[in-house]
Amino acid sequence: MGVSILVENGRIAWIRPSGDEPDPGSADGLEIVDASGATFVPGMVDGHAHVTLPGGAHWIDRIGDPPARLQAVAEHNGRLMTAAGVRWARDVGAPYVDDPVDGRRRALSLGVRDRWRDRPGFPHIRAAGTWLDRAGTLPPAAHTVEANTARRGRRRRSRGWWPRHTTEVRG
Repeated sequence: MGVSILVENGRIAWIRPSGDEPDPGSADGLEIVDASGATFVPGMVDGHAHVTLPGGAHWIDRIGDPPARLQAVAEHNGRLMTAAGVRWARDVGAPYVDDPVDGRRRALSLGVRDRWRDRPGFPHIRAAGTWLDRAGTLPPAAHTVEANTARRGRRRRSRGWWPRHTTEVRG
């Protein structure tokens, strides 16, 4: 059994069995795509992304690039994700720097997330913030927030310990 999908203004209007679709009206401006034999995936999720970092084998060498360069990399990565069918991405860490667009000192991916919100052609970002680091664990170029003093400020929660300043770290 075939399936028909109507896309209007970049959004799926309906998905129905081929024999059950209503008449779409005039064929003017209507593009019909024969996707028989294909699998339709309306949007994928990238569960582990670093949208502000360049890819490739030497990405760690580029983690200390200037924030404006990392912002440009994020724009490029967002277009690539969308072209590949990614509609949601979970950013799991970004450098803690002065955002070149809004000037706020925070994980760069938080600013990217805010700027991409409802922006056509870019995925929705769920951003974790920056990396928490014990002094000396990651290279200085990673621009982390050191968590080596978190032990002194811990509070007891029902599921264990957590740092008091977590919300400050997340930005």
